[in-house]
Parts: sequence; structure tokens; C-alpha cells
Amino acid sequence: MTDPGALLTQLAGAAGASLRVERADGSLLWQGAAGPAMPGGAAMTPETPFHTASIAKTFTATLILQLAEEGCFGTTGLDTSFAAIAPFEPAIAARLAPAATTLRHLLSHTSGLRDGFEDSAEEVGGRNGPASDSLMQHMIAGDPSRDWTPWDPASPDDREAGVLNWFLASGIAAAPLSLPGARFHYSDTGYMLLALIAEAVAGADYPSLVRTRILRPLGLENQIYMPWREPRPVAMAHPDADVWMGEMPLIASGGNLSFDYGGGGLVATPSALIAFLRALLAGRLFRSPDTLTAMAHLHAPPGLALPRSGVGLGLFETRLGRFRFMGHSGAWSGRMLFAPDEGLFLAGSLNRTDAPTDWHAEMLQSILEIHR
Repeated sequence: MTDPGALLTQLAGAAGASLRVERADGSLLWQGAAGPAMPGGAAMTPETPFHTASIAKTFTATLILQLAEEGCFGTTGLDTSFAAIAPFEPAIAARLAPAATTLRHLLSHTSGLRDGFEDSAEEVGGRNGPASDSLMQHMIAGDPSRDWTPWDPASPDDREAGVLNWFLASGIAAAPLSLPGARFHYSDTGYMLLALIAEAVAGADYPSLVRTRILRPLGLENQIYMPWREPRPVAMAHPDADVWMGEMPLIASGGNLSFDYGGGGLVATPSALIAFLRALLAGRLFRSPDTLTAMAHLHAPPGLALPRSGVGLGLFETRLGRFRFMGHSGAWSGRMLFAPDEGLFLAGSLNRTDAPTDWHAEMLQSILEIHR
């Protein structure tokens, strides 16, 4: 039998780590932390905020589904074409995504769009790292401290002007991997487009929409925020955890994660992520139960590979050993998941890119061994 605290310390390595596990009734099953939040800084705690990366996609999907409920996309709802609702000049919208692309395609990563961070026009990034001419490689080799804007409409073909500008000017947009709806390919670009659509339709910036439509109703305004885009909540009790790329702590080294917008970018405490996911899966963020049904409806399009066994709208089902999970993960090894067979919610992170993909399943197995 492996002690969960010792296992978390082992998994953390040089980085800080945390994990919180709650039962379906809201009671705490286990929580723990290991390592420093920042190199040479304060120790991690179970409530140290961490960079969630792609976990933010579930928040973005929630916003889009709320707006669809309110009729903001007309009678076609999530099947509205990107071209009909895109906050871009028509010629730019046509270059960004094929005409048949819908909001549903973007939400489920079936638009055919390449990933604007890890892919290039010729290569597909993945588990072996980003493509050689990708934006991610460019950022690593260039100035990691620079601030990135999602889109600069004044310089559409200047690839240095913004993240979507790079997507257009580098030829990535012109090389989709499939027709819309044909297959799965994970695309941060799709979620950045969704965030900009939400902003245009709702008339407010993305951090404000997350705060007013999701965090405030749930009482989570002091536990989740978007650094580089809004002030850090004064009431946050612990410093944000750093994230490690190999042996380099990115934030302590001057790194800037502002490029992650809509597809990522939020910092949150583990308990806040569980509170959000619990409320989401209970239908508390939607007017109609049909909206949650649509969001959580899983399918397995061509291209979806294990451990992902199903994709919904901003949600994934994954299977690791005996466990089945519903929720979302992030590039820094962050997790926000519900294990329906065990009736358990979990959230936490190892705060590094090279963490084992099944670390949370290993931790949960260890925790359940002492709570039989």
C-alpha cells in the first residue's frame, strides 16, 4: 500500500503539486500538497492556485452554451456557422475556418482546424512535442516574456501581431486537416475563436464574462482569475504555483502565458474547480437540462484516441485502468474531473509538462486503498 502523500511528493519532482478529492455529497475525502509553489518560495498547500491551461475550455464552452440558450445564435443555435457569427471581416473569417464549420464543430474539436500552438502548416505536433515551425517553438526560442494578444485586426497578415495572426500568416489556417465534422483533432485555435465570438455577442471581454456569468453566481470570484488580463483577487490567500517545462520554472524565469486565451489562461484553486464542475454537472449554470445533456453527450469521432474515450462540448471522457473520468485536463498536468463510478470529484496539478498522463489515476488508486 502506497501512502498518497508520499506518492504525490514522488510525482511532483522539483515542481509543486496538489490534489483534492471530494465525495459526491461535498465532503472531503483527501487532500495533499508537495514541493514549493515557486522555486525557493512558499510551500504548496492544498489550496495553492495553479495555472489550469486547457481546463479553461470547459468554462469557454459553458459561456457559449449559455449564450445559445439565450438565443444569441438564432434558431440554429450551436449549429450556426462560424461565418455567420464570426467577429471578423468576411474575407478573414473565410480564411480562418471553412464555410461549413459550426459552433458545435469548434466545441467538439471536429472543425478540422489545426492547433495554432503546436501544429505548423506542414506538421502536426503532439506527444513528441510541437512542430518545428509552430508558434510554440517560436515562443520558446524567442522572447518568453512578451505579451500576446489573441488577434490584431489592424495587421492580419503580420504573424507577430497576435496568436490568430500567426495562424493566418503562417499558412496554418489554409491547411485544415479534414472537412468539418469528419474527424477529431484537438485545436486550441477553435476555442480562441469561441472566446472572441462570446465577447462579440455578449459585449464584454472574456475574463469579465467568466467572472459575471460563472464565478459570481457560484461565489468563486476570489478563487479563479485570468492573469495578464485582470487583477489578481486580493483575497487569494496563497501565491500562484509556477509551471515547469523540463528543468525550467516558466514564471520565475520571466515567462508570460498570455497567449492562452479562451482555450486556457485561468488560474484556480483545486476546491474552486471542483465547485465549478459540481455545479456544471448538476445543471446549475444553465436554464434548461437539455443544455447540459447536449454538453455531456459523448461521441467518439475518428481520430479520438485513448485515454480519451469520448468527447462532448468542452468535456472529455477518459479511461485509465479501472477508472472512468469526465471533465478536462490541462497541459501543465492540471486535472478537473469527476469519476462517476466512484462518485468522486478531483482537482489538482503536478505543474509540469512532463508529468505522467495517468498521475491522477495512480493517486486516486492510492487514496482509495486507505479509504476502503
